[in-house]
Amino acid sequence: MDSSYAFPRLLYGSAAPPFLSLATRRSWLLGLWIVTFLLGTLFCSIPVQAQQPVKDLQLIDYQGDFPPVDAPESYAATSLPERQNINLGINVEPVWLQFEVEDGDPTILQLDNPLIHHIALHRYLPETSRFSAPIEQVAFIPLFGDEPNRWRPVFELTEPGTYWLMLSSPQALRFSLSQTTLAQVDSDWRGFLLGQGLYLGMLLGLMVYNVVLLIFLKDSNYFWYLGFVGSSAAYFFLQKGLIFELAPRFSPLLNEALLFTALSIGIISALSFCRSFLMLSEQDRLMDRLFLGFITFGLVCLAGTWWLPGHVSVLMFSLLGLGTLTLFCLASWRALGRRFRPARWLLMGWSALVVGSLAFILSIYGVIPHNVLTYYGFQFGSALESLLLSLALADRINLLRRERETLAKEKLRFATMSVTDGLTGLYNRRYLTRHLEDSVQQTQHNHQPLSLLMLDIDHFKAFNDEWGHLLGDKALQHFADILVEIVRDDDAVCRFGGEEFTIVLRHQPLPQALDIAERIRTTLRTTPLMTDTHQAITLTCTIGAVQYSAPESAKAFLARADAALYQGKQDGRDRVIGDSAMYEVST
Repeated sequence: MDSSYAFPRLLYGSAAPPFLSLATRRSWLLGLWIVTFLLGTLFCSIPVQAQQPVKDLQLIDYQGDFPPVDAPESYAATSLPERQNINLGINVEPVWLQFEVEDGDPTILQLDNPLIHHIALHRYLPETSRFSAPIEQVAFIPLFGDEPNRWRPVFELTEPGTYWLMLSSPQALRFSLSQTTLAQVDSDWRGFLLGQGLYLGMLLGLMVYNVVLLIFLKDSNYFWYLGFVGSSAAYFFLQKGLIFELAPRFSPLLNEALLFTALSIGIISALSFCRSFLMLSEQDRLMDRLFLGFITFGLVCLAGTWWLPGHVSVLMFSLLGLGTLTLFCLASWRALGRRFRPARWLLMGWSALVVGSLAFILSIYGVIPHNVLTYYGFQFGSALESLLLSLALADRINLLRRERETLAKEKLRFATMSVTDGLTGLYNRRYLTRHLEDSVQQTQHNHQPLSLLMLDIDHFKAFNDEWGHLLGDKALQHFADILVEIVRDDDAVCRFGGEEFTIVLRHQPLPQALDIAERIRTTLRTTPLMTDTHQAITLTCTIGAVQYSAPESAKAFLARADAALYQGKQDGRDRVIGDSAMYEVST
């Protein structure tokens, strides 16, 4: 693995833990259930107009702002297919449509695109050879308040005859046009609000959850994720015309400017999120430069939103959106090539948004038909992507947590190795020095007894010469096992060097220390060392035992124990020698 990788090794390579912990897998299943429910609800709540498109729909070769003074038959007309979903693309000039209404037809005309700036419906009056004044839109009771509003493009067709519909907008003229009933319109509207409420509620829930994570984890990825999700919520709130439900007199031009502003902030946040999440500045310099370039382009689009014509903004954001999504998928794919596991979630999320956005943009320019899936494709992709990005962050947290735990374990292992004897597994002389100093200071403070044993295997050099160093190592391990078995867990058993060992006995006066030492000596003598050929070898040891006497230093305390051990060797070995200053010599 390249040492330049800044991310811990657990995020890369075969040494990584399983891709998902049990908690993350449960989150994945929960997320899958939520998105399935959400998309199903959105799909089922999409307005379903009556099954009657308008009759004899024609595109009129006329571009004025007001209906002409001449008769309708004076203008060339192009018949349009008899279908509800219509896509006329982007038109700078007003577009006029003509259709016929007969007796017995549904009396309500419904158009489902609230972003068209100007909509006017006129009926041709044969008796005067003139068009009527604009027909008022149907008034509806808003969600909040009692005053009816007329912002929704729904008209009542009171009389049969020829109608002209004027549409003017800098955005693409994509809409469903149908004749229906007020009851059906009301049912469609309730379903639409249900679907949009679930979508916006899901995004709000994700935002609250990730705000909490941002506060506690202080990770910039959550900041950019919140910017993306919040901008997505604002974009679809404006794009579906819900702002007019709260403020019917809200300017369509201002709504369009805010819509593109939310879109540009969302793209910039998504680019920054992906750049930070994949650590492109460290791992992929080429993609990092491309991301910075697109962020700059996004800032240009953000500024241009407020002064460029609408159709130019649509073109710029179409290029920015498609380029950005392509960049996302490419960067995620390259990160997978570096074996960065959380990039899987990103690739799935961006792919979902790519499919939805591509369908949405292609339908804008008339490349594919306008229908339910293309109109709501961007929103479907956004819902799925928001969940997958949240799961990507959860997976990243899980891996970082595992890495922190592993680093803590490694740190503890190295710390243990630095104070542990490699052969016997006991503490080493470095640990003894620190531990004895602490024990002496503690004893001086609380006046509790402290004893020290110094132990030595008798005639160990001769043993090595006769039996060899391999069996000598086994003898040391055998002695160490006996020491650990006899003393308490809080007592520090250390290998002082060679065949010498020490035991620090906190809160133990000398009589108890002598008892422990005698048990060690007896156990070693009665527990022979077994060779590979099942030959029993009896080992003995000499032990010096002393009790701390204030105010001596730890070094002096250790020297007294060593002197007691030396005295035991002089007296013939295989014995325990107590502190001669306090007790008689014990054999």
